Amino acid sequence: MKPEWLLTVSHNLWLYGAVAGYLGAFVAWMTLLKHAPVGPAFAASHIGLVAVLAISVAYLGEHLTSMQVVGALCIVLGIVFLSLSEARHSHG
Repeated sequence: MKPEWLLTVSHNLWLYGAVAGYLGAFVAWMTLLKHAPVGPAFAASHIGLVAVLAISVAYLGEHLTSMQVVGALCIVLGIVFLSLSEARHSHG
């Protein structure tokens, strides 16, 4: 049994882009954890969901439902409120 699919996949540039993206995300996450409190950092990690939503609209022509917009706004507002709360607690 020859793994011909592995040879085929190894010539696909999207594979290398995906691996680079995951490595970049890992380094960014570790750096964020090093410099930020865990609560806001974990919340900020969910901004990727909003980014994927925005990219799918901009580049793939997806249409948003009102629930998707509300969900994205909740994520962004949650991150903002957590960050403001954490900043207030660190100064007080």
